[in-house]
This record gives sequence, structure tokens and C-alpha cells, in this order.
Amino acid sequence: MIEGFIKCRIMHYSVKGHLDSDMGSVNDNISTKISAVADAAVEGDPTLATALGLPSGKAPPMLPSPSSANSTPVNRDDGTPRGSTASNRPPQPAAHATTRQSQYTGIVPYTLLPSYFRENPTAIPSHVMNSMSAVTEPIGPTLVHELKTFTTMYVAASYCLATSQSTLNLPVIRRCFPNTWARMMHSTLLPTDEHEPDFEDEEGELFWPDQSVNGEGIGWVCLMGKAMIKEFGKAYGYKGLEGVVSKPRPGPGESQSDHPSSSTQRTGPPTGTSASSSSHPPNHRSSTTSSAPR
Repeated sequence: MIEGFIKCRIMHYSVKGHLDSDMGSVNDNISTKISAVADAAVEGDPTLATALGLPSGKAPPMLPSPSSANSTPVNRDDGTPRGSTASNRPPQPAAHATTRQSQYTGIVPYTLLPSYFRENPTAIPSHVMNSMSAVTEPIGPTLVHELKTFTTMYVAASYCLATSQSTLNLPVIRRCFPNTWARMMHSTLLPTDEHEPDFEDEEGELFWPDQSVNGEGIGWVCLMGKAMIKEFGKAYGYKGLEGVVSKPRPGPGESQSDHPSSSTQRTGPPTGTSASSSSHPPNHRSSTTSSAPR
């Protein structure tokens, strides 16, 4: 679970930081190229231009991309003009556009099509569709690497979280870690209160880490894991950080120069020294070798 949350956090900030803007630039560039190819095809086919409502044979100025259709409009009407009624207003094309998009089966993504193809039910000729589908946009090796890293990390995070769902869930915690389960179920904390609990507290409130796609929740996973370890290890005398055993130091009279290969030969801490051991290096040969005749 914690590995899956870590990978989701990396992906979230990678997309939020630069990957989304980089791919947005690529999308805008290829959309511009597709519109240029379509404009050239329409100008060279008067029949198609007439069917699209372009009697001059030229495409209108390119409109904003459909992705910005839901943004807040800049210009607003201050009021309804005098004498106008709802029946005099032109019908809204949103419903028709949604229907056309659902029925569209071309090989070029619908949102990349020029506006006169999206807003007109006229079928796109095959030669125009093939010309638009042949448009490409080069991307650098850095972006390729980041996209591959993103997809690989997504697969790994999906596997980690799918595995954790089957091995670590609320029913399992309730059965095996009832105290930890109660601390999460009877909690008044919010998802953003990761800084509130004490890491070494054994009775405080916790929170079940429910989301990972927003890049948050790692703190809750660590707090839950710590609580599970303490609850399980209490019967075995687990003391946490208080029970850490420090690394043994070399005994008196011993130094690294006296034991040039002691790190590879010695398997345990020194058992003591004597007058003879202080003047002679310790004998690491086996008893069989030391008793053999010279």
C-alpha cells in the first residue's frame, strides 16, 4: 500500500508540475497543423466548401479549442435586449455537438478537428481524413522518457494498490488489529490532518487512507502501519525506537590497522582482550590448522 501511495504522489506532481503543460503544447501544435491541412483541402474543393457553408472557399478564423468551452466567458450581456424573447434566440448547438461527437467514427480525434467539421453534419471526405491523420508532431527524448516513466509507474502503482486491497482492508484490520481499527473508525480527523497524530501514540485517533490519486495520504499509511506494528508486537515486548540496540564498538587495544581484514573475517563483536592479544593480532585460523605440525 505505501509503495502504491508513493508512486501515485510522484505521478500526481509530475503531471501537475510539467507533464500536463508539455502535452498541452504538443496537442495545440498538432491541432494547428491539422487545421492547416484541412483548410488547404477545403480551399481546393469548392463542392466541399459549399457543403460546409463556406461559399468563399476559405475557412473561418480558428476558434478556441473545445477544451476551453467550459471556461468562464469574458463578455457577458448586461441584460436582455428590449423586444427579444426566448423564442427569438437561436438554438444552442451544445446538444447537437454532443450527438455528433458520439456518432463520430473518424480516425482523427474529434476534438482535434477544425470547427467547421465539428459543427457541420457533412461527412468528411476520405482523402481529407487521410491527410489530417498523416499529420505528426515531433517530441523530444526527455518528454518520451517522462511519458514512458509515467506509464510504467502507473502500472506498478495499480498493481500495488490492487494487491493491498485484497490483503489489507478494513475487515482484515478489524479481525487482526481491533485497536487500530477502532482508532480509525471512531476518528474525528479529516484527510488533511496528517500532522495531528503523534507517531509514537498508541491510543490517538487515526484516519483510513482512502485516496491516493490526489498524491496525498502517505502520512496516514505510515501512521496506520506504525499502529499495527505496535499492536502486534506488544505481546512480544516490542518497544519501538526505545528498544533499539546500538552498534557495538571495538574493544580496547583493537584498531582497524591491527585488523586489516577484520570486517570480512569477524562474525561477531569482540569477546575481550588480554596481554597477549594486545601485543599479537588475534588468530583467526581454525583449530585444525593451528594444531597441525609445522
